[in-house]
Amino acid sequence: MIDQLLEFYYKYDMFQEGYLPKERAREIYKLLLDRGRLHIYQNAGELLGYGESWRINYEQFGRIICGQNLYNHLEDEDISTGNIAYLANVTIHPDWRSGAVLSILRNNFFTKNYSCDYFVGH
Repeated sequence: MIDQLLEFYYKYDMFQEGYLPKERAREIYKLLLDRGRLHIYQNAGELLGYGESWRINYEQFGRIICGQNLYNHLEDEDISTGNIAYLANVTIHPDWRSGAVLSILRNNFFTKNYSCDYFVGH
């Protein structure tokens, strides 16, 4: 799965200002998978899209709003228990950007974060 996520990151995520080195990106995807913070849609084992959400607190949200990049030290951040559901990233294969994939990822985001008080993203 991590190899497919890496391929998506470098091939289809056009909103990055700069791409991470491959080993760091691999570490981040592993951390996100281990913490259950990825929403993944596959068809026959092929990744068609994914979303990344964090459960953060007010202090973390403030740092994000002020431009701090939490990815730099993500392993030190609690992204699993806050009351703010933050949609950090969504990437969908270009052939599947309209229709079911986005709807399924959106529903998974709200289901996984149902107990949050706030839902934010860009």
